[in-house]
Amino acid sequence: MIRWVYRLLYHASILDPFFLFLSLVGTLGLIVIIFKQKNTFGLIYGSIIIFNIALIWFFDHLTVSFEIANPSYSIWVLPVFFLYLSASLADKKNSFCPWLVALCTLSGPLSGDYQMMVHGSIFTHGPYNQLEAMLQKYEGDISVIYDKEDTAKGMPYYALYYLFKGNIPQYEVIGYAPLRFKSLPKGEKELELANLSRKYIAVIQTQNQTAFELQSQIKEHKILSMQPQKLADELLSSANWKLKERETLIAFLKLEVFIFERHEE
Repeated sequence: MIRWVYRLLYHASILDPFFLFLSLVGTLGLIVIIFKQKNTFGLIYGSIIIFNIALIWFFDHLTVSFEIANPSYSIWVLPVFFLYLSASLADKKNSFCPWLVALCTLSGPLSGDYQMMVHGSIFTHGPYNQLEAMLQKYEGDISVIYDKEDTAKGMPYYALYYLFKGNIPQYEVIGYAPLRFKSLPKGEKELELANLSRKYIAVIQTQNQTAFELQSQIKEHKILSMQPQKLADELLSSANWKLKERETLIAFLKLEVFIFERHEE
């Protein structure tokens, strides 16, 4: 329940723990003010909210196929909850203190909104706009190979297919020694580098990241590159391929992109 409340109300504000703490204190302060005022509307409305949240968690434990208590499906709670907190502002005799506490409450979400406005492209599934800009320079003469040793990691196959309308062939490494890969999405035939006719190859490594990892990179202004995996390492040491570009692109799906040019003598 604590994690659910945190994810729902303050997930965006994790970029600054100070504002998160201030917002949590403010929220508790407004609830205390409502009880202290004995605000009838606030007490009844709060009871209704608690009852509905209890129903959500009750039915969530009954269902297996659908996660009812997922914060993504509980956004409706936000306007309802903040309307409840607004009951603390009804006391006209002592209005300064509730408004000050309300400002503290809003500091977390507003801090998160600001960070989303400034770093919005980072808090997405993947840095596909940056990747698109990299590959556009070679469109028509480049292939993409995903080298992901951990099969649980994602890859931007569908994003690139949509952005380039299928004009860039995409492959996935399925084995080493010798290097083998297959065509995506459902290629069955095993291929080797010699089977590729295009001049450029984009080797893409992927890594899933948490919001806390993104937070750390933004605050420290430091993006750590991934170590080359087997495919990139092999091409870096090959006389037939020359490294043209290398970029580290961050989002929830972090990408390490190597672009190699065929260099046959």
